[in-house]
Amino acid sequence: YPIVVAVSVITTFTTPYFIRMADPACDFVESHLPKRLHFLIDRYTKDATTSASATKQLWSSLFKRYLWRVVLYSMVLIALCIISLDYLRPMFVGLFPSWGRFITTVVALVIMSPFLLAMTYPASKKTERERLIAANAKYDVPLIIMTIVRLLIAMVILVYLLSSIYSMTVGWTIGVGLFLILALSFSKSAHKRMVRIESRFMDNLNERELRRSGAKNRLVPNMHLAYMTVGYKCPFVGEQLKNSGLRGQFGVSVSSIQRGGKMIMVPGADERVFPGDVLGVIGTDDEIQKLLPVVEANEDEASDTTQTDVKLTGIRLKANSPLIGKTIAGSDFRNVWEALLVAVQRGEDYLQPDASIIFAEDDTVWVVGNLKRIEAIAG
Repeated sequence: YPIVVAVSVITTFTTPYFIRMADPACDFVESHLPKRLHFLIDRYTKDATTSASATKQLWSSLFKRYLWRVVLYSMVLIALCIISLDYLRPMFVGLFPSWGRFITTVVALVIMSPFLLAMTYPASKKTERERLIAANAKYDVPLIIMTIVRLLIAMVILVYLLSSIYSMTVGWTIGVGLFLILALSFSKSAHKRMVRIESRFMDNLNERELRRSGAKNRLVPNMHLAYMTVGYKCPFVGEQLKNSGLRGQFGVSVSSIQRGGKMIMVPGADERVFPGDVLGVIGTDDEIQKLLPVVEANEDEASDTTQTDVKLTGIRLKANSPLIGKTIAGSDFRNVWEALLVAVQRGEDYLQPDASIIFAEDDTVWVVGNLKRIEAIAG
């Protein structure tokens, strides 16, 4: 810190003297230099001056071209607006009272569209803009201002046309909307930002599929980390990892196992795989795609029994019913008929299921179970 302060104080006092003595010192050195060094210095100075002059000439040419294009196309567009409003609008409104203004707008925009596009396109070539920006970063600002001015002139002409045909509200709404669209289309940063937003939106939309396949979770080239849920029909459910064949048969490695709220990182070879586990699997695209249907295998068909088939129902016993003459204990409802006996209706009485009750003809048994399974009780 003391050194920094000392240097700052010394340079503060000596700098004015160095500036005053710069020209005499330069003249003195120049007069005592050999001629060969004079040649090198003169050539370097000439090249630097020529480069600066070339940049200035390029900028001057570009500005003249830009100004000429803006003036020319602005005059053409203004002339087309006047023709559309003074001649086309009365003619179309007279021929088509209801659609006259709309037809005038469409025809005018079709005629003006080539000149509007020419107005919005840059007057410089891409190589010229790159040369200007490379020569001096400050040239990027005038180029942006020129683009904005072109778009603003195009917007004002559109607003004037639409406002004259419809109203100020319609004119400004559509004109400003088109200006914003054009401005965004010309902005590389805005375009890149929109691409990133779209990509993030699609990734969020397909997050589950991407997580399963590991498509967006690349570790190294062609190696991905995917997370897949073990299904109940997975062939190695209950097996230890060393016996599952994941490494030998499929060529993948298991980096983690999530079991409910428990996370097992880098599981050992003796760790078992259970239904519902989420396996973190590392492998190539082909290996993961081959493994997915095996790990996530579930029952192909739903059970024949559904909630609509299981219900409380009363069945009247006929003479040939297999229950006639048997007690409730002897009929073994739960195992034989896969049903629950709720009550036995005998005449007007409802008997609670007692193990000693003997079924008789015309009894009505109230049971809960699969209708298809207990239909045979009736006989």
